[in-house]
This record gives sequence, structure tokens and C-alpha cells, in this order.
Amino acid sequence: LYTPAEDIRAMSGAGVDAFREERRMAVENCDIKPLSSFKQTGLSKDELYSTRNFTTPSPIQSQCLPIALSGRDVVGIASTGSGKTLAFGLPAVKHIRAQIDAGVVSGKKPVALVIAPTRELAQQISVVLEEAGSKVGVGCVCVYGGVPKREQAQALRSGVSIVV
Repeated sequence: LYTPAEDIRAMSGAGVDAFREERRMAVENCDIKPLSSFKQTGLSKDELYSTRNFTTPSPIQSQCLPIALSGRDVVGIASTGSGKTLAFGLPAVKHIRAQIDAGVVSGKKPVALVIAPTRELAQQISVVLEEAGSKVGVGCVCVYGGVPKREQAQALRSGVSIVV
């Protein structure tokens, strides 16, 4: 689902190192080059809807987006508020949409599961992922304990692709 843009392919090893050093990024065991713009992801305008208020990807997004869009595993560590949710969320939405378009899944049953350590974080992640999938028909629901289950069960039955 990801093909590096020409300017990314042309970036030299020294250019990649300088880009990462300037943004204080550490990368191990990966030869995929980072992005400097959301356009370089190859995602459509609707798939990038949730990035409309950002001028450039954050450091975690710069490196994680092309890795995850390539279908590779990634462990990303960054500070709170650094954009981690979109770093994994945009590729998840893209992969889900591609599976729906190919007829592999219906889009009415969960395809992705996101686990968060707290209810508050789960709710924050759900809001971000709901917006990320809103223009391309990829729904999200947040489920957690300590509240009546009726609304959560109803949301699951109505059909969602992502469960947090």
C-alpha cells in the first residue's frame, strides 16, 4: 500500500541521518526512509482528513507512517501528544479500507483492535481514529468497563472496523 515518493527515494543515507538527527529520532533495524510531508504517504485527501490542521508530520509520524503503510511491524516510542495515534491509525484505516474495497472484509465486523491501559486514553484514541476513518467509511467504537454495556454493544452491532 506504500510506494516511496521520488524525493524520498532520492534521499541519500546522509540525508536520512541528518533528517533523523535534526528531529531526535532513533531507528533500529529499518531501511525505510522517513517522510517530510503527509502527501508523501500516497494517502488520498479523504484518508488524510484528520491531518488537515497539521503542516508536517511529527517525528514519530515521519518514520512510522511509511513503515506501517508498508505492512511492517513497528514499535514507536514518543512523548504524550506527539502524534502516535495517527502514526498507527492512518495505516490501519488504509489497510482496512483496502480490505473492504477488495471484498476481503465487509467493514461491519471489527478488523483492528487497539488496547489502551486506561479508559481515558482509550477514549482519546477512539476520538482520533473515528475522525481518521470518518471520510472513508471506517468506523470505530470504544469499549471499556465500569459503565452500562448497552450502548457499547449497540455500537458494535451497528458495524465498526476498529475497536478500542
